[in-house]
Amino acid sequence: VEHILKINVQTPSNITNPSIEIKLRVCDFSDKPLPQQDDGGAEMDPGSSILPNDFKSDSVVVEPTLKIPQSSSTTGGKVYEMDTEIEINSSQAFGGGDDDDMLSSTMASGPSMQKLLKEMEISVADLEIVRKYLGDPSSRDIVMSVTPMNLSKMIQQVDSDFDQPRVAELVAENHSAFTCNHLIASIRVASDWNRSSMVEKLLQHCKDAKQNTPAVEAELTDWEKTVCGRVLKEYGPSGNYNTFG
Repeated sequence: VEHILKINVQTPSNITNPSIEIKLRVCDFSDKPLPQQDDGGAEMDPGSSILPNDFKSDSVVVEPTLKIPQSSSTTGGKVYEMDTEIEINSSQAFGGGDDDDMLSSTMASGPSMQKLLKEMEISVADLEIVRKYLGDPSSRDIVMSVTPMNLSKMIQQVDSDFDQPRVAELVAENHSAFTCNHLIASIRVASDWNRSSMVEKLLQHCKDAKQNTPAVEAELTDWEKTVCGRVLKEYGPSGNYNTFG
């Protein structure tokens, strides 16, 4: 008989759920085995053992602790950094509730950019979190005045690639002074297939598009310039669109 402990880890969408199998060897730890019942219902000799005669009684042996080495992986546009080895033990595998505790701790005090980023890291409903911050008078200024650097950090925390341009556009629509620097920061961290979408959705919100569209173009590949040709022309130096109107 072979005993195996199997741990299935549930992960967010777009990520394969990993499975860990740990082989176990079960031994008899008691100095005096408890009476056992045989198939006929008769009590077995307390001095006898249910283990095979050639079985070596030492201890339960499991495979060595699983360690995840230092690494960096990208999933759905988000970068996860692991600076130290992580040991997976029974309390981590079955304890649960860590994310809920972390979220409660995050929400314990007033809103801030750091708390917004932490909420987005914990949750997969990133777009709804940004909408919640914009809908709350006590937190909307955090989004409405976000810097290009912090906008790029927000986009990196978006789990679904599909939502990256939507989050960026929501910020741009409500920002007090959205610029081409915000757009460039968004392009640099977006998934490859979202880069042109960022330009198409955000350039119209840039207050300095007339002057700085060439800086945006410098970030694009030739193909992306072709895809975004209409908006680059419309909102750029030679276009008729007035971004200050």
